[in-house]
Amino acid sequence: MEGTKQCHLVWMTRDGQSWLKIAEAARFCERAVHHACATLGWKPEIIAVLPDRVHILVTVPVTEDRWSVSPRLQQVTTHLLADGGVLSHQAGPAWAGDGWCAVLPSAVSAAAVRRVLREKVAAYGGGSDG
Repeated sequence: MEGTKQCHLVWMTRDGQSWLKIAEAARFCERAVHHACATLGWKPEIIAVLPDRVHILVTVPVTEDRWSVSPRLQQVTTHLLADGGVLSHQAGPAWAGDGWCAVLPSAVSAAAVRRVLREKVAAYGGGSDG
């Protein structure tokens, strides 16, 4: 898409907790990320929900600051997870920091990330193609 860039995000759960190992929680997390992306006007391509982390390949406007992508999406997603009862509002932060964001420099690197994330989805059964 014109005027966009692809970012690979990784969020780790606080203290390596495996609270996404329950299939229902993982599916809800995936839906929450999809909804959060839609709220922000972004397009998720792949969401790989693993027991203790989430990988997201997302297309964002080229004007979006790299350092704001992960925290903004994480904040919206976390509120949706808390509102849905997957997380407690009072339990403290669910994530270890604001997450990690890499802007992918080319179609080749995006294809490589896409392939690896599809393998993770297949291995763990949690996640989807956008």
